[in-house]
Amino acid sequence: MENSLENMVLGTIRTRRSVRAYSPEKVEEEKIQAILEAAVFAPSARNGQPWFFTVIENEGLLEEMNEATKSIMLSSGDEFLESRARREDFHVFHHAKTVILVSGKEDHPSAPVDCAAATENMLLAAKSLGVASCWIGFVELLFSSPKGEVYRKLLQIPEGYRPLWAVALGYALDYPGGSSSKEPERRRLDTVTSGGYPHGEWGRKSESPGSPPALLTVCPPLQSMSPVRPQSRRPSRLLPPKHCPANPQRFCSGPVELLR
Repeated sequence: MENSLENMVLGTIRTRRSVRAYSPEKVEEEKIQAILEAAVFAPSARNGQPWFFTVIENEGLLEEMNEATKSIMLSSGDEFLESRARREDFHVFHHAKTVILVSGKEDHPSAPVDCAAATENMLLAAKSLGVASCWIGFVELLFSSPKGEVYRKLLQIPEGYRPLWAVALGYALDYPGGSSSKEPERRRLDTVTSGGYPHGEWGRKSESPGSPPALLTVCPPLQSMSPVRPQSRRPSRLLPPKHCPANPQRFCSGPVELLR
């Protein structure tokens, strides 16, 4: 998909890929902090910010959650889940050293949508920092099971918040999208827009035959625009590392404290 308009943001969006093979190297704390900061600047309905993020780096706990989730998948009765869990090379978190669990406020109607926007911000921020990532939906099976409440308490997820999914973070063994890999197919723009945009009934048409269609509205120069007042955000910081109840010999660095 070619476009004469290109910048760092668009390039990051186009080259981000889901990574499922990570090196043993851990992501630096300052990068994790930057990724979390990107998350809290996501849009949310009425600026409700109905999210909570739990950073898990305890290998023993991640392995325990992996095995518990796979056990649920194996007894789910779902052919896809069962076949995936039976694979010897399958790991729910793809052996990533850092996992961020995303939870949404249960009484907030747009929490899943808002948390999804925050998650996409994390994925793009990670890519911009050279960190690989993968959106993990399988953990919802764990937290919807009878074992879910045990892990909610263990991870100190606040009352009234429900774990939705997780993001695996790490450094890729081989980042997809390089010269040796095939770019994933994307549905054409004119097949997923109303009226056959840009040539259809509601789209713009070329002013002269043979000229390219105008796909984008050109905004006024940045310096001529009125300054935008930033919205207030609940800042976040990582709590000091503490002993993880699941394994006193290791540490976990969550949950993320949202300062009010």
